[in-house]
Amino acid sequence: MRGSPPRAIGPGTLQPELTPLINQIENLDNEGFTAISPLYLPHRTQVLSAETQLAGAVAPLAQSLDSSPVAACLVDVESILTGAAAN
Repeated sequence: MRGSPPRAIGPGTLQPELTPLINQIENLDNEGFTAISPLYLPHRTQVLSAETQLAGAVAPLAQSLDSSPVAACLVDVESILTGAAAN
């Protein structure tokens, strides 16, 4: 590309541009929680317990995928996309 050199993407480089979007998402998240909290809060302990059990059951699969060729391929694709976004 001609003109200015590509901007490096790193910690803090996109924060000013993303702050309004992040604030909107946070507001939606808070409104959503407020809406479901009457239904969720009485069962919060059971939900957290089920999430913990699910995470424990899925962890071995995630660890096996971590060292697989598919995971390496996904990392390569991610780096290509990140590089393209920086240009």
